[in-house]
Amino acid sequence: MGRRRCEDMIRLLIVVIITLIVIQMAVRSQSSPIGQRFVSYLRSTDFNTEDNKCIKDAEYQQMCERCTKLSRNEYVFALCCAKDQGVDTWCEEYINYTID
Repeated sequence: MGRRRCEDMIRLLIVVIITLIVIQMAVRSQSSPIGQRFVSYLRSTDFNTEDNKCIKDAEYQQMCERCTKLSRNEYVFALCCAKDQGVDTWCEEYINYTID
């Protein structure tokens, strides 16, 4: 009985430690300087304006979504739709990249 209780306590301790690590990682990712700069960027520009090509063009939106998924970068979609910083051109080249 004592050994089983000790094993249960060790398992519980491991779960608590893993939970704390995950929470700490989530807090750090939300407070990253890049993430904060991007949030500031989106607040300073009106994303839902006529400059947002994804609102008008479904094919363009699909291209931006695909680029976001392939690049695994959550910031790509907004920049691609806004055609900001050449991200739209980069996305087209990234998606259509082939090795000759």
